[in-house]
This record gives sequence, C-alpha cells and structure tokens, in this order.
Amino acid sequence: MSTFESQNISYYDKVFYYHQSRLRHALKEIVKYESFDELMFDYLKVISKGHPWRQEWLNHMLKDERRHYSWLKAHYQHLTGYPLQVDAPTFSTPSSIEQGLKDMHFRKIKIIRWYTILWYMYNPSNERDTLQLFIWDEQTHLSIISGLMFDVLSEDK
Repeated sequence: MSTFESQNISYYDKVFYYHQSRLRHALKEIVKYESFDELMFDYLKVISKGHPWRQEWLNHMLKDERRHYSWLKAHYQHLTGYPLQVDAPTFSTPSSIEQGLKDMHFRKIKIIRWYTILWYMYNPSNERDTLQLFIWDEQTHLSIISGLMFDVLSEDK
C-alpha cells in the first residue's frame, strides 16, 4: 500500500503533490545552472581584461544571471516556505576564453529547456510572464555568446 493510499488522499491531492514535487525539482536544477553560469561569466569577465567590449557584454549577462538566481530563490521560498538549499557548483576554469564561451553556449541551450519545462508547469500567471522574460534573456545570451566567440576567433587570426 502506497503512502497516499494509507492516508486516504484524493486523486487531485496526489496530482497536486506530484506537480509541486516536479516544480521544486525544476527550480532546483535551474538554480544550479544559474549559480554556475554566474561564476563562469564572472571568470570570463576577469580574463577579458583589455577587451572592454567583451567585458561589457559579459557584465550584462552576469547581471541577468544574478537577477534570475535571486528571483528563483525567492520564488522557491514563497512556494515552499523554506529557503532553497543547493550545493555550491563545482567550478573548473576553462582552458581558454574560447572554451569557456563554447561551454556556456551549450549550457544556455540546456537552461532554456529547463525554463521551458518550468514555464509549461505554470498556468497563466505572473510567474509565467517572468519565466518568459528569462527565456528571452537566455536566448539573447546565446546571441551575445556567439558574437563574443566570433570576436575571440577573429582576434586569433
């Protein structure tokens, strides 16, 4: 006999519990990504000294990541009543700015998928609107990263 059956919980309560569990899991995964991305953008900004254009765009993305991270943590606490606890990300420095940008490009593709999953979990709401803005931010970051990669590669020639 499952926990739900022994407690005589209705079908709708089971669905709600399952949905909330998936929602909490998605929020935790996204916060892990945002936490790592914040570290990576900060690192890439530091190794881009002497390139004000790169630093400006990396700083722009860093600010976005901090805003996303902050909102997600606050939203998790609002939903659960508990602060979100995630393990500190394991950060290893990339071998070059090119490698760091390449890694971030693929990470952005993955986080857009996570945000989209989270977006679908919400009924129309203010949270859904905010998540849509975050998805647009991440898509913009993909374009910026591509521009930065082009700049880095053209400098090497």
